[in-house]
Amino acid sequence: PNATTAADLGVLMEKIAAETIASPASCQKIMQIMAGQRLGRLHVLLPTTERLNPYEDSLRPPAAGKIVVASKGGSRESEGAVHDTGIFILPDGRRYVMAVCSKTPNKAKAGYLIQQMGLAVYEAMK
Repeated sequence: PNATTAADLGVLMEKIAAETIASPASCQKIMQIMAGQRLGRLHVLLPTTERLNPYEDSLRPPAAGKIVVASKGGSRESEGAVHDTGIFILPDGRRYVMAVCSKTPNKAKAGYLIQQMGLAVYEAMK
């Protein structure tokens, strides 16, 4: 019934980023599609590239000083759950993944904390 954990999501993102969960071409397409959406919160404070059009743009490392974020975020209002998970691609081609799940009646506070976590991890990885 729609249950997961940050660990589950992190493992899934790691396998997509490493291109081992499916063919490399399929994993590239998954990341390309995910890089086209911006529903999550991890990317908000980051110097992201323009949103990709998954039907026209190819996935490639970003320009210096930018980052590609291929993510999936969302919430379940009825459960007070807010989540975001993603693959972050740096200009040198390195990738890292991050997954955050929260459960709180304060969706705004959870969103703010997820944004701050995204920034902190980016600062450590760049």
